[in-house]
Parts: sequence; structure tokens; C-alpha cells
Amino acid sequence: MAPQDDKAKARSVIKVLEKIINGIDVPLNTKIEACQHAIEVLCHPDTPPPESN
Repeated sequence: MAPQDDKAKARSVIKVLEKIINGIDVPLNTKIEACQHAIEVLCHPDTPPPESN
């Protein structure tokens, strides 16, 4: 998976989370897809570890 794919998936996850936080109804299948994307991005083996501050 290319890094830009990870970024696109991460953006889609954030959009879904923002809708949920703002009380906008999100279909269950959209929530499930966002969870799958989040898992793929977080568990992607080629992703360098985040820098600690």
C-alpha cells in the first residue's frame, strides 16, 4: 500500500469521526469501513513510528 493511500484512508477516518462527534448520523457500514481503514493505517508495517515530542 502506498503512503498516499494511507493518508487518504486516514482522512476518511477523520471525516467520519468528525461527523460522529458533531452528532451527524453515520450509517453503520460507513463506521465499519472507517474502523477497517483506521486499522489498516495504524497497522501498516511500512509506516515509520510517530516522532515523540
